[in-house]
Amino acid sequence: MVAFMEFMRLTRYRATYATALSTNNSSQNKGFPDRGNRRPRREAGDPRTDRMPVDQDWTAVYPTAAPFRQGSVPLPVRMGFPVKRGVPPEKGNLELIKIPNFLHLTPAAIKKHCEALKHKSKCLLSAFCTEWPSALDTDAKYDEHFPVKVKNKDYVSAGTSLRNPSARIVHLRVKLSSLNLDDHARKKMVKLVGESCPVRQHSYDYAMYLLTVLYHESWGSV
Repeated sequence: MVAFMEFMRLTRYRATYATALSTNNSSQNKGFPDRGNRRPRREAGDPRTDRMPVDQDWTAVYPTAAPFRQGSVPLPVRMGFPVKRGVPPEKGNLELIKIPNFLHLTPAAIKKHCEALKHKSKCLLSAFCTEWPSALDTDAKYDEHFPVKVKNKDYVSAGTSLRNPSARIVHLRVKLSSLNLDDHARKKMVKLVGESCPVRQHSYDYAMYLLTVLYHESWGSV
């Protein structure tokens, strides 16, 4: 009898809890559109690869380096392990996306880049450089008026220091035949040459100083 009364008490509580819930859900859908009046989906058109003209500007499709896009490449490109003894799938091929491609470096794109660089260099030359003297039309005339030649190099490094030991070297070349030297002065000047400095500007200044001093010292009697 006690068990039956306990069962009735639990059943009454459950029924009371169930009847307390509201079954009217009209207020919960207030403000939401009716799903039955949705617009129909547009049908998928032809892929872009089928609509591309043959004489299109490929530099506009791949202007810069970008991952592989199957919808923009009208070529049967495949990569990966063959599936079921056949070629890899065309769509959804992740192997083509992983690797870099050179689709932006076609001959037409390279030609356009070269033309842009030529135009840019001409603008820079006209803005910051003077025209070459028309009188120096041969190497012999150039060596006659400019016998001293200076050569150095710039280096770009990604190390902990931007300084490169080889950047301090300055080569100064001059033909001894262009200097007024006799046999004794020429031999003495050749023996006195040879030194290096820690900075490029120091090397250049020292080279010019050395050239001047050696020229005058070579005429000494010792």
